Amino acid sequence: MFRRSLFRTSPPRFFYQTLTNEVTVALTAAGRRMILFCDHPLTRTDHLRLKVGDPVTAGQRIVPFSDASAYVVAPAAGRIQAVSPFAGDFGKSWTRIDLAVEDSGEVDPGFAAAAEQVSMETVRHWMSGLPGGLDLEAISGKEAPIETVVVAATESDLLTVSAQYVLRHRTRDVRQGIEALRQITGAQRVILAVGRDTVQGMGHVHAEVRGVSTVYPASAPGLMLREILGREVPSGTSTAKIGIAVVPVEAVAALGRSFAEKRLAMQKVVTVVDKSGRQSLFEVTVGTPVADLLATLEIQLETGDRLIAGGPMTGMCLYTDDYPVRPDTHCLMVQDAAAVGRVGSDPCINCGECVRICPARVPVNMLVRFLEAGEYETAAAEYDLFSCVDCGLCACVCPARIPIFQYLRLAKYELAVSRAAEAENA
Repeated sequence: MFRRSLFRTSPPRFFYQTLTNEVTVALTAAGRRMILFCDHPLTRTDHLRLKVGDPVTAGQRIVPFSDASAYVVAPAAGRIQAVSPFAGDFGKSWTRIDLAVEDSGEVDPGFAAAAEQVSMETVRHWMSGLPGGLDLEAISGKEAPIETVVVAATESDLLTVSAQYVLRHRTRDVRQGIEALRQITGAQRVILAVGRDTVQGMGHVHAEVRGVSTVYPASAPGLMLREILGREVPSGTSTAKIGIAVVPVEAVAALGRSFAEKRLAMQKVVTVVDKSGRQSLFEVTVGTPVADLLATLEIQLETGDRLIAGGPMTGMCLYTDDYPVRPDTHCLMVQDAAAVGRVGSDPCINCGECVRICPARVPVNMLVRFLEAGEYETAAAEYDLFSCVDCGLCACVCPARIPIFQYLRLAKYELAVSRAAEAENA
């Protein structure tokens, strides 16, 4: 996974993990409780439609508020146990819905009727919470007509092997999802992006197959499109603005299975890495509490341990295990307290390691000074903030242990919020 040149004349290289038979796979049954996050803040209870004790059926579309269209889909039948506000990263506010699961076996018929028509309207109305993290805006064609769909069967971070498992074991679902995406987007071209070591034997998926480097972070959308298509994504824009939709392979598989079976697919593949570094793959229902998953593996959290949603490079720490497996939770890591790296308050020492390793050639040593000072507009205008591909390599190699990756994420979030407010008030 990690290589450094003999005389250290070049930056270290990190390699994506390859799925092997040594990785154990298990199917975890739905527990007695589910946690759902609705992407709308709970600020007023007079607009809340839900009440504790309300029954729900599996696959039911739940719209919690009378003044907002945000919704969640119940992964199992049961009763509403609690509705409460939840604070996410960077000040995001969600509504948390706790569901007590009941074995009624009752399934809501709404999606089965809607699935008769494979359309963007059906996807937008029912599938915002599909496993894999389907980006509805990316496939909507609102910014530009979608000419090419890239199915990313590459891993999002180191140590995770979830995408490879989906491609290997859900090939039929992926093929059906590709056909559904052709109808929804009208794209003339579909490309399956896989690691270079797995290109062979993929001709049956009805898409062009392109190999992507196994050196991290080659699967970042901007870098991947440059490698397989020779296309550059302009700084500060999305791939959708140049007519290319990049869709995770698990989202494609879930899309295909949902339309084929006329029932929403809610099983998520998660790579779990324990304190010893041992990897396990689990198929779990979206909404399953992380605590249930850890209990299955008999992983005990001790004081000072770190629980991470995501991989070692771009994952974010969770402050509680009373947190759900979300549609984009590809990996969960537990780091022993003794192995947790120090985050320093030392200033930049101008060693240049971050500049040498940056795949986007961003002047990180200058950029970080403006990020620390909160000068986000200057960082974006003069030091290529939006050229950053969010790989986390700069923070990984920093000898001063500056949390550069967190500074970058915060800056982009703050700029997005301020610019959205300016546009709304213009």
